This record gives sequence, structure tokens and C-alpha cells, in this order.
Amino acid sequence: MPLARVGGVADVNQDVLLPLGMTRSDIRSFDGIVRVAGLGGIHVTEVAVGDEITLPRRSKIGCDTVDYLEVCLVARGHCVISQHNRRAVLDPGDFVVYDRALPWDLAGDASLHMYGLIIPAGLLRVFGPRRVQLTACRFSGHEGMAAFASRFLTHLGRQLTNGHHLDNIQLADAMLALLDASFTEQSSGGAVRGLDHSRRDVMTRIHTFIEAELGNPHLGVTTIAASQHVSTRYLQKLFQDENQTVSGWIRHRRIEHCRRDLSNVELAHVAVGDIGLRWGFVDPANFSKTFKAACGMAPREYRAQSQRANFPGFGTYSVFDTSTARNASEPHP
Repeated sequence: MPLARVGGVADVNQDVLLPLGMTRSDIRSFDGIVRVAGLGGIHVTEVAVGDEITLPRRSKIGCDTVDYLEVCLVARGHCVISQHNRRAVLDPGDFVVYDRALPWDLAGDASLHMYGLIIPAGLLRVFGPRRVQLTACRFSGHEGMAAFASRFLTHLGRQLTNGHHLDNIQLADAMLALLDASFTEQSSGGAVRGLDHSRRDVMTRIHTFIEAELGNPHLGVTTIAASQHVSTRYLQKLFQDENQTVSGWIRHRRIEHCRRDLSNVELAHVAVGDIGLRWGFVDPANFSKTFKAACGMAPREYRAQSQRANFPGFGTYSVFDTSTARNASEPHP
């Protein structure tokens, strides 16, 4: 059947990030529906198949110049995703994260209907240090923080299906926070709860100090340790115990604030370089490079996409309908 896209473009735009590592040729031969929408720097996806699907030994596609992760949630049917010699069997409500840069396998039945996210790895502060541990690991949609993440992603997916208005940055931030909480819970095995009160109090004070000083370009291990009257070695050990580094945490928090400001229409008159400077990025070139590494695009491009109104609530919105079976076009109730 002919390929269809909102706006009448009868081809897959090279810039559109497709779910499941699909290529343009895959879309043309795919029996089903694929929807993709930009949402505050991430992409929300939907895949509904009209026949059994097998995608063997997929790996990083040519247009993925950024380090992307993909979240796949089963809304209907069943599938198996494998990576890192780990095999995740997913039932409705369950989700998995896989690394688009590495080979992986997917097999699903003829009723498979999935919602998903394509996320620059830099936006997930918890996942990076635990990448191998969490990749292709099943997250149950019925317990713990993963249940909240599952419900929220299902809600986003249904909004995508129905074309409803979404408020970009707040929903993206909420989704990322729920995923980070799910990753922490899955990987910690109670380690976070096991920290003694004194160390937790120290970390709380450290995070508070860092948050207040993000605009200081000289913020670093030495200044933070001095402010808390601890040694630099002890400070680094505290972050190491949480699979973080001090510099990595500072960078992450700066990028998060810049991302929010760039998405804020009320700050559209503020120059991109000034936003970076406000949060401690003195060199505009370094800011652009660091932001792109974390978010998948340059700050100017991110601002434009976040504030674009091609489709209500979404930065971009594309539908590829090549279904030959009726059930592929029916949204999950």
C-alpha cells in the first residue's frame, strides 16, 4: 500500500527518527502503522503491526549520529527483545530499554502494538553509568516505579494515537524523571535506602549547594568540598557510590536548566549564548557541543523544535501507514 504522511509528503524524511531502528526501506515494506512525534527533545513513537514481526541483529542506523536509547512498551500482544546476551520477554504493560548503537533482536506476534520513546542518552542521568546492567532488562508494568512509568508512557502513546494536544517540556521532564526513578529502583536493590542518614544529609546539602551555584563557571570538586567541609576524596566517593561523578552531575544539571529555558516561550527573546552563560557555560562553542552531545541537537535547533507548532503540542508529527490488516490501525483502548 502507498506510504502516507501527515502533510501529504509521500516519503520518509531523512531527519525523522524511526522506532525500532527502522530505515526508509523498512517503512515501505512494513505491514502496519508507525507514528513519531517530537516532545521536548525526545521522540514519542507508536508501532502497530499487521502481521508477525522479526527484526534480527539490528544495529545503529546511519542517521543516528547521536547516542540514542529507545524505550519500548508493549500495549498489546507480546514480544521478545534481546541485547547484551540478555533476553526480555514482554507482556502488556512491560517495557524495556535498548541501545540503538549496538546489535539487538526483536520478535513479536501479529497483534503487537507498542508505544515507545527515542531519547538522547545524555538526558537520562541514571542510565549511563548502569548501561550494561539495565539494557534489555524487563521492567514490569505492574509493580514499583516502573508501573508509574508504564502508565505515563501509555498515556503519552494514546495522546499520540488520537492527536491530542500535549505541553512539551513538562511532559518530557515528567517522563524522564519517572524513567530515572525506575532505573534507580531496578539497579539499586535497596542500596539507596540503605545509606545512613548522615551520608544522605550530606548529599542533600551538596546537591542543594550545586543547584544554587550552577551559574558559577568555577564550580567544581574543590569549591564544593570546601563549602561542605569535606575532603575532595570523600566528595568523589559519595558520587561514585551513586554511579556518578561530580563533574558529570554538574554538567547534567546545567544542561537540564538550559533545556528548560530554551523550551520556555517566555524566554524566546533571550539569546542562546546568554542562556548558556546563565548556567555556567562561558564558551558558546563548548556550550553548543556539550548540549548537542546530551540532547541530540544544537541549542538553537532544540529551541526551534521545542517551540514549533506544526502540530498542537508536538514539535514534529509523522504518520506512516502501510497496513494491510485492519487491527494494525486500531488504537489500544
